[in-house]
Amino acid sequence: YNQVLLGEFAGPINDEQREMLERNSVRIHELLTLINDLLDVSRIGTGSLAREFEPVSLAKIGQTCLSVVQPLGADKGVTVEGEFPPELPEIVAAGSRLQQAITNLLRNAVKFTPGGGKVTLRLEDRGDHIQTEVIDTGVGISPEDLPHIFDDFYTGNNVEGKGQGLGLSIAKKIAEGHRGRIWAESPYPLEGRKGSRFIFTIPKNLVP
Repeated sequence: YNQVLLGEFAGPINDEQREMLERNSVRIHELLTLINDLLDVSRIGTGSLAREFEPVSLAKIGQTCLSVVQPLGADKGVTVEGEFPPELPEIVAAGSRLQQAITNLLRNAVKFTPGGGKVTLRLEDRGDHIQTEVIDTGVGISPEDLPHIFDDFYTGNNVEGKGQGLGLSIAKKIAEGHRGRIWAESPYPLEGRKGSRFIFTIPKNLVP
């Protein structure tokens, strides 16, 4: 109904009403995002990912994630780029969940990277596993926060504009649901700046 009103399908609205409706729409979107994240925490935590396993191309997933996040980076003046070979082998995985995890990591990196910075998605074939890295030139993670960043609802203390603290938690559950692991390093110097590197690995021989 908010969108119906904003589209003036129910009659004209003035500027003050439009501003109120737009702000209300943002809050509704934030609430829906929180509800979906809470549902994901519950679903992924039950060990149900194996039912979604199928052969997937991680290179295609990486490209899709870049296409989703690059406009967000452009709005902020942050370059978002990928470094991975197109001939990466297919793996058995829950493709939509891997896309969700990588997108969460990229969005998180863009959020904490000032304008003029860079976020890099790197995919590498490491023999028995595929390694995914998200590297940024952002503000970094404090030593106090680093051990807790994958905890549910943990938001840290060194930045403004905190979210609900579920994006990294969901990424961890997705990695572990693929019998992989995830961790972070910060500071991670890149081009002379401090930043962070998030790494998660997925076995290539995974079977349901």
